[in-house]
Amino acid sequence: MIVSTPKDLIQMSAGAVPEAVTGVLTNLQENPVSGGEGDKAYKFQNATLTQDGASIRVVFSNRPDVPQALAGQKVIAKCKKNDKGLYGLKRKQGREYQGKRPDEIWVYAGAELSSAGSSSPESTSSPSSQPSKSEPTGDAVTEAKKRLIQMGNAMSMCYDTALWVAKTQEEKNDYVMTEAQVQAMASSFFIKSDRDGVVSSIPKTPIK
Repeated sequence: MIVSTPKDLIQMSAGAVPEAVTGVLTNLQENPVSGGEGDKAYKFQNATLTQDGASIRVVFSNRPDVPQALAGQKVIAKCKKNDKGLYGLKRKQGREYQGKRPDEIWVYAGAELSSAGSSSPESTSSPSSQPSKSEPTGDAVTEAKKRLIQMGNAMSMCYDTALWVAKTQEEKNDYVMTEAQVQAMASSFFIKSDRDGVVSSIPKTPIK
């Protein structure tokens, strides 16, 4: 089995299906974005896969939530095989943002995901070797704080944008948006930005 790293994945063309991928899982989205019904139902959970100085965005699509216990761990995702070939992973290009389309690896429900060295999907190391959720390590706390600051920066930018839209509408159309409308618009901007991977590109230090 050929296991591809982020550096290998970046070199692959869109549409390629690697047998397996590995790397350290970071920036794992806590609350996946979902919606739709029936055949149109969707669910996305974003993260970043990093190894040897290279990184690529990961999109977990229409599969059970990836547990936060895997954040910061080296993981491996493996394709399955049927009579039509490999399935469960696919190399893609993300939606265009500021003239660029980010490299992505999509991990679908058909792929097996586990911490590197573990044989069980969606698993982590045994409780005896892992700190409990009530006793996070210093690194985990620091990373959580950075992530919260990153989300705070993103939400602040979304509110700035929503207020700009409200001001523009008032000047152009003499229409005054309510506070609830501005809040809803800011939240919508944040969700869309997080889904498109914009939030993960925002600094993790306070923006003045």
